[in-house]
Amino acid sequence: MTLQFVITAYDAEHTHELRAKYRDEHRARLRASTGSPVKVLTAGALFNQADEPIGSLIIVEADSHTDVERFMAADPFVINKVYGRHEIVGFKWTMGAPGPP
Repeated sequence: MTLQFVITAYDAEHTHELRAKYRDEHRARLRASTGSPVKVLTAGALFNQADEPIGSLIIVEADSHTDVERFMAADPFVINKVYGRHEIVGFKWTMGAPGPP
């Protein structure tokens, strides 16, 4: 059974240059998720009040939490220590869900 998960990832301190360096690789990986055990439904950067990027919000579909953990472990922002921490939680879409009603 396919489940949805929300990944909230926060940048480590002083990683603005790393974020810029690995952004294209990170985005390409998210876009290429179709056909893998984890399908990215939507994703985007999180910003602070000064309009500076501070992390990411990613919503995915997968069969298990373990699949999502593996997916995140291979992300360029995780490998290159852009993210200081991230959390994966189950999610049940009730409004604005993609696909047929």
